[in-house]
Amino acid sequence: MKTLVPFIISVGLVTTIIFISIGMWSALPAGTLLPLPFVSGNQHPPGLVFSIVPVLAVLVTLVFALAPKVATGLDQIAGRYTIAWFAVLLLLALVQGLVIRQSLMAL
Repeated sequence: MKTLVPFIISVGLVTTIIFISIGMWSALPAGTLLPLPFVSGNQHPPGLVFSIVPVLAVLVTLVFALAPKVATGLDQIAGRYTIAWFAVLLLLALVQGLVIRQSLMAL
């Protein structure tokens, strides 16, 4: 199964998520603490809040890119595999959007 094109698209999406997170983090006033979404109401530094989803997106990309090298039989479901790959990454992008929205609302 060829994963080069999905990998390149995934790297582009993950890079976008990372740069949006860095931009949002740099736009916040110094000393701002934000609640960690979906977990607790405690206040945390923005670096932690904005780095969780990008780290997960990088891990998901690596797992989906390397799985065909390890697992056999993925050639028969190559289309569904690629759709699942993109669906997971788009879900993470949506979650990061919600994190940024909640951070803006907390200010």
